[in-house]
Amino acid sequence: MEKELPDVTIKIILLGEANVGKSSIMNQMVHKNFDLMYTTTIGVDFFIKNLIYDNLHYKLQIWDTAGQEKFANLINNYYRTASCAIVVFDITNYNSFKKVDKCIEAFNCHTDSERPIILVGNKIDLHRIREVSLEEARDKADKYNSVYLECSAKRDNNIQNIFTCKL
Repeated sequence: MEKELPDVTIKIILLGEANVGKSSIMNQMVHKNFDLMYTTTIGVDFFIKNLIYDNLHYKLQIWDTAGQEKFANLINNYYRTASCAIVVFDITNYNSFKKVDKCIEAFNCHTDSERPIILVGNKIDLHRIREVSLEEARDKADKYNSVYLECSAKRDNNIQNIFTCKL
């Protein structure tokens, strides 16, 4: 049986501080799985997700990057060929939100043209200890002409929409 070729291939890079849930978001999207045990991403992990959206076959190449500063130079190499960036922060950790500017500026600096950026506030299941307001997050997205979405990787809330909102 011949494997169907995708109509569109999109390389997506996940950016953000350590512990914001980038790997959890990716695992929910690709494997429909949430792991309660935290494992630090070393460098970059790579996954493929095929999906049909609006009668087109998309092949998503998802690059999950490490959030630690020590991997910044390695990650810079992945920006150039990315179709778009998903920048993730934790709504219960204001410091992770403050680092969003740095992530977006690094992405824009290493790409030769303007690429779509999706800003994602993760961990909405922990809304009772929220440190980043919806208004602040939307203002940040507007600053970069980006889409803003909130999700819970743990509960699989809004994960699919993150990856299909710009298709």
